[in-house]
Amino acid sequence: MSFVCVAVYTWSSVRIHGLKGLTFLYDHYLGLTTAAFVWSVFLATGTYISSFRGDKTPLLAEGGNTGNHLYDV
Repeated sequence: MSFVCVAVYTWSSVRIHGLKGLTFLYDHYLGLTTAAFVWSVFLATGTYISSFRGDKTPLLAEGGNTGNHLYDV
């Protein structure tokens, strides 16, 4: 179903705006991938830090509490 939605959106975008609309992704690929990477690191770090809020022990799975902070991430 997702493929059909993307295909219909792409087809209609090309019909309305021409191929110029699709070149935005090609022209800004590096910036978009960098932004996606930074955003995912920010979300992962925020989630990890928020697991320490509240109780005195972190909110980790039993197997995920090894004591090694780099491994536990």
